[in-house]
Amino acid sequence: MKMLVFILILIFGSFLTYCQTDSITFDYGRNGIGADLGPCTGLGFMTGNAKENFHCDCFANIGIIYSRDKIHYILRMTGMSGNLKKDLSFGSEWKQNYDFNSMDFELAMGYQVIDIKRFNVIPMISGGLKSFNVRENYEANVTRTKFTGTISAALAIDLKLHSPIKAKNKYPGSDFTIQYWYIRLIGGIYPQYFDKPLDVNGGIYYLNISIGGYFKPRRTINGA
Repeated sequence: MKMLVFILILIFGSFLTYCQTDSITFDYGRNGIGADLGPCTGLGFMTGNAKENFHCDCFANIGIIYSRDKIHYILRMTGMSGNLKKDLSFGSEWKQNYDFNSMDFELAMGYQVIDIKRFNVIPMISGGLKSFNVRENYEANVTRTKFTGTISAALAIDLKLHSPIKAKNKYPGSDFTIQYWYIRLIGGIYPQYFDKPLDVNGGIYYLNISIGGYFKPRRTINGA
């Protein structure tokens, strides 16, 4: 988490440093970087038999982004926290009312189908690894599963807030800048999320609100 916060500060700081430097100008580049942060700012909703077994208190979404043209590659960390509604046959430690959490590490690929001054729309697919854990309370020992594969599909909608910037650094021919802050609403689904290794039929779909920043420059030093 500390590393992610450092990366976010580094990206956001570039808005106020590079973008305002007199000797450096920017025009539209092909490559971009960004990050978004939404820890426990969403909700998850179960499907199938999972509705009878799990309750979700919150859903988290954290992403580090590299883009080329309109294709976005995102290293994501997602997960839910909640509790068990009833005992699971998976093991003796998986008891009713115990705290329950999941953790996912994924690589996602998205395509920016809409890119206008105030909004982005990016559908994406992702795959990676997931793990579940359970404990009686916050002071108890944690029981974890091994990591197993997971796939998901999602749609991200960004409200873009362009940072103040000198006129010379604006995208040529446009009235807005390439670098911006954003508020991201992302919704998605993990089909059959609980079948391996918990052997529970059902998936989860979620909604999460994240904040982030994006930077996509091509530098020209001293007008060269």
